[in-house]
Amino acid sequence: GALDGYVKITVGSTTLISSVKNDTRNPAWYETMIFDTTLPRDKDKRPEIIMQIWDRDEGIGESDDFVGNAILRLDEDDGKTPYWNKLFYQEPGDIKCGEILAGVEVIEEDEVDMEEALDDSESTPSASNEEIPSAAKVMKMAKRKGRVGNVEVIALGCRSLKATSSFLSIKKPFVVCRIGDSEECKTKPSNRPRPEFCNYSETLLFENVDLPDDDDQAPFLDIKVFDKGTIAGKTLLGTGSFWLGNSAYYREIRSKRSQTLARSGRGRSQSGTEEIDIWSNEEYDDDDGADENGLDWVSQAPYMKNRQVIMSEMKCKPVFSVVKLFRGKKLSAKSETQKYELEEIGRFHLFARVILPDGSAKLDARTERIVNAMKDRQKFRVRLYALESMDLTAKDGKTSDPFLRVKLANAKHDTEKQLKTLHPEFYERFDMTCKIPGDSMLHVEVWDWDRFGSNDLIGSAVIDLESRWFSNSWHEHEIKPVEHISLMHPSSSQQQGQLQLWLDMVPLKGEKALEKWDITPPPPADFEIRCVIW
Repeated sequence: GALDGYVKITVGSTTLISSVKNDTRNPAWYETMIFDTTLPRDKDKRPEIIMQIWDRDEGIGESDDFVGNAILRLDEDDGKTPYWNKLFYQEPGDIKCGEILAGVEVIEEDEVDMEEALDDSESTPSASNEEIPSAAKVMKMAKRKGRVGNVEVIALGCRSLKATSSFLSIKKPFVVCRIGDSEECKTKPSNRPRPEFCNYSETLLFENVDLPDDDDQAPFLDIKVFDKGTIAGKTLLGTGSFWLGNSAYYREIRSKRSQTLARSGRGRSQSGTEEIDIWSNEEYDDDDGADENGLDWVSQAPYMKNRQVIMSEMKCKPVFSVVKLFRGKKLSAKSETQKYELEEIGRFHLFARVILPDGSAKLDARTERIVNAMKDRQKFRVRLYALESMDLTAKDGKTSDPFLRVKLANAKHDTEKQLKTLHPEFYERFDMTCKIPGDSMLHVEVWDWDRFGSNDLIGSAVIDLESRWFSNSWHEHEIKPVEHISLMHPSSSQQQGQLQLWLDMVPLKGEKALEKWDITPPPPADFEIRCVIW
């Protein structure tokens, strides 16, 4: 769930404690800790600043839970620009998530009268005053420079939700969102098309949100998913976070800053900027003849005209954001590192944008159309053209008896088995339907048929049709390419083979405009083989 978080900061023998931010995974303190201390001139000999994040527990007999550490060093430049510091439990790298934004500034006594600065500052009550000496104080920071605007969040739905127990089922999930100290906004409970893949298609509006100019200080959207209809009335399923720094508003700020720095000759890494949704030209196979994976006669087939071949899965980044949802899980008492870990329990699909009073930060026309389409659930015709598999893992000694299984929503289709081969040629078309937004995960699985006993899974892959349809790059290409999909097995991190396929999909009302290709291979022919030995 969420935390009631506060920070302990220690310099030497002095410890200061921040205020407590309740019920959030993204606490924002914006407080200044002032320490009156003596530091060596040699920066290498200066002490580290130790930050500890804690979760306040006020129940009877309960103690506060330790969340993680972070270290600030004083041997670097004495600049006050804050930066993100990864949290750790006992040693760096033992916690997979969590960061704290903090900066440090060293001010020599001949530059400022520390006693006067402390007397003139307005202190903020801390979580505990026991460890605060008289020569140190906690004070509120000045208001961050920026703008005020509205934030619009389109809640598409939740995907692959898990109940709190294997003995329980999910009834009617709903989502509660908040930005900072704003009022909560929530969706209506929904179990359609089914509770684990529920749709909302609702718009949540947050008004008068502070938007700092520094994207590092961009606010977070706190997300909680509850299940309504349980014995307790409602049950928390999981929580998540969305950083508004990933919105188009802040991407534009980063772009302008990058251009300004480029003109001034000072560069800055753009690692925090989302990558543009395009394909690399290096991924395409532009050879019009045969390729190494057997697409020789196929390349001459009518359906391959102007159709490109990419040697990996098609990259379609949706215009919406996918937020992973987590639930805290208590570990056994034997664990020496930490008491809790996060268990992923599903995903929340949303689209967030900033709306300014002057009407700026508008979307381009294509993205605007896609965003509007998110609010209208439609039925789609999906056609999967399965060509070949290659480099399959052998399940029967040195070979396998593979067949292909395709699943979408409640539909399942199997091909005929092919005996003793690691390079099966399917060349089949699968016609299916689904609703988008909704349960639109397309599962492709290659199995090894066994005469006795159960069949063995060779490898599988999942294609998110919703993400593809709501992606700019999907609509940029009228003729969809042949893809090479990697097949994986749950018990291994190694690829178990590849599957060649291409996908077409269109709203059912426009199905007549979607061409239906016959990909049946040519009939076998007799050949005379002559071998000349010199």
